[in-house]
Amino acid sequence: MTVAPQIVGPSTSSGGPAPVLNDRELDLLRRLAAGEKHHAIAPDLFLSVTGVQSMTSRLIAKLGARNTPHAIHIAHQHGLLDPPATVKLSPALLRVMELVADGHTNAAIAVRLGLSEHTVKDHVKKARRLLGARDRAHAAVLAVEARMIRRPNRTS
Repeated sequence: MTVAPQIVGPSTSSGGPAPVLNDRELDLLRRLAAGEKHHAIAPDLFLSVTGVQSMTSRLIAKLGARNTPHAIHIAHQHGLLDPPATVKLSPALLRVMELVADGHTNAAIAVRLGLSEHTVKDHVKKARRLLGARDRAHAAVLAVEARMIRRPNRTS
């Protein structure tokens, strides 16, 4: 029986060890970070979609994350993933993405910035496209990871 090699990232700034992930887990994490869906990943890993979902759940738990975007964030912090590509967003797109990251709806962002909801929707769509994100939450995570916008202020 052969054992898959395990890759360990650098220690965190808090001194704690980085999670130990095998090649298969790292491949899954990279593909999730790239925005691929479970049904697209399954055939390459020789798993069912349910199998990929189960593996993702175990990976999230192993990283101590709340969800997939949080797992990707943690993996970036530990140096387990390549840094996100550098993308330039306009000041207007950055402001909209900050509010998306804070959890505001398009309607609330429109009111706050004095824009039409249609313009806000277009800004979010453009930011998603430029960042290569699968949805608005993924775009917000990528923008935070790339240090384009500040981390959302959360008390809970």
